[in-house]
Amino acid sequence: MTVADHLVPVWLVRFHAVQPSSSMALRVANSATVAAPVRDGEADIGFVEGSRAPSGLRARTVGHDELVVVVAPAHSEARRRRPRSAAELVAAR
Repeated sequence: MTVADHLVPVWLVRFHAVQPSSSMALRVANSATVAAPVRDGEADIGFVEGSRAPSGLRARTVGHDELVVVVAPAHSEARRRRPRSAAELVAAR
């Protein structure tokens, strides 16, 4: 729930700064659960992580994130200098 934990709080504070008389409610759920209230008109907007819009909805990309692999300092990967490809990560233990 990266969006709810890290991005939405900052967005809400900024929005409130320019629209102090507005009111809003926030419901936090996983991406699969967010689509239904938007589709049913119970929510005006939803934020999900993924590359495609949920069925029956339109989407606009508002940001990108980066995933990184972390290991203990003594792990052999800690000395690695070049990134692993997706295929290498899948094949790794």
